[in-house]
Amino acid sequence: MLCKCIVSFIKNSTMLSISLIMQ
Repeated sequence: MLCKCIVSFIKNSTMLSISLIMQ
């Protein structure tokens, strides 16, 4: 359960940083 939370958090951060870079 905790692993899934961490993985999803990392994915969200990556998507956020990518969207920020693309702007």
